[in-house]
Amino acid sequence: MAIPDPYANEPTTELDEDLVRAYQEAKMAVKMWNEELERIKSKLQEALGDAHAGTVQGKKVVSYRPQDRYATSRLVRDNPDLAENFWSMQVERVFQVNAFAAQHPDIAEQYRIRAFVELG
Repeated sequence: MAIPDPYANEPTTELDEDLVRAYQEAKMAVKMWNEELERIKSKLQEALGDAHAGTVQGKKVVSYRPQDRYATSRLVRDNPDLAENFWSMQVERVFQVNAFAAQHPDIAEQYRIRAFVELG
């Protein structure tokens, strides 16, 4: 049995087909250029090796310096026995937005976020 569409009765508006097509084409172009960017970036990182910066005609044009951050998830996954000794408990203060919205819907609605999602 199919689940009914919870958005079946939401407000809609007819969009210009050419504008939607242009959006989809631009999105595809961005995807292709991002893939090309990552390919080139990877080649530059490989060329840098252990160096912290790369030059063109003696002028620094890129850097690939170590940061004060670590790939924590990978570190823990690859070294679970060692990582086990470095966990700590933390208390966290969390804003209960759903409770706030239930008590003050008129205020909360002003801050509601909308998501732009392609459906086709």
